[in-house]
Amino acid sequence: MSAEAPTIDELLAGGDVKACCAAAYEHPLIRWLLGGELHPGGEATTRRSLELLGVGPGERLLDVASGSGASALLAARERGCEVVGVDYGEGAVAGARAAAAAISPPSAVEFVVGDAESLPFGAEFDAVLCECSLCTFPDKERAVAEIRRVLRVGGRLAICDVVADRARLPARLDGTLATVACVGEALDDAGYRRL
Repeated sequence: MSAEAPTIDELLAGGDVKACCAAAYEHPLIRWLLGGELHPGGEATTRRSLELLGVGPGERLLDVASGSGASALLAARERGCEVVGVDYGEGAVAGARAAAAAISPPSAVEFVVGDAESLPFGAEFDAVLCECSLCTFPDKERAVAEIRRVLRVGGRLAICDVVADRARLPARLDGTLATVACVGEALDDAGYRRL
C-alpha cells in the first residue's frame, strides 16, 4: 500500500464523494480550467449574496465549503465582518490560510478543516454563506440542519448553487463524477427551497 494520498480515480472507484470533491477542487488543473473561479458568477455572485445577507461589521459569517478562501476573504475585506471558512479538504484549508496570511494587514478570517454534515461550531454565526457546494454534499438534509444549528437566533443563510432538473439529465450525468462536477446531485429550485 502506498503512503501517498489516493488519486481522484481511486477516490471515484471507492465512491468517497466528499474526499473526491475535496481532491478535485484542490487540484491546480481544476482551478486553471475554471479560470480561478470555483463557483459560477465568481466575485459578483459572492457580492450579491453578501448584500442579500446584509452582513457587516460586528457580525460573524461562516463560509461553508470555503475552498480557496476567496469568498471569505472578500467578505472580510468588503463587508468588515469576522469570517470563518470551513472546508473538508486539508489542502484547500492550507491554501486559504496561506492566502489570508499574505494579506497586509492580516484579515479577520480563520480557516478550519471540517465537514458540512458535522460542523465543529456552536450557535455562533449571524450569517452563513454556502456557494456552489450543497449540490455535492451526500447528505444535504444533514448539512442544512447543521447550518441551522450554528446560526444564532435570527441568523441568515445564502445558498448559491447549481440548479438542475435531474429527471431530464442524461444517464452519464449521474454518479460520483457528475456529483463532483456539481451536476449529478444538484436539485431543482423546489428541492433547494424544501431543504
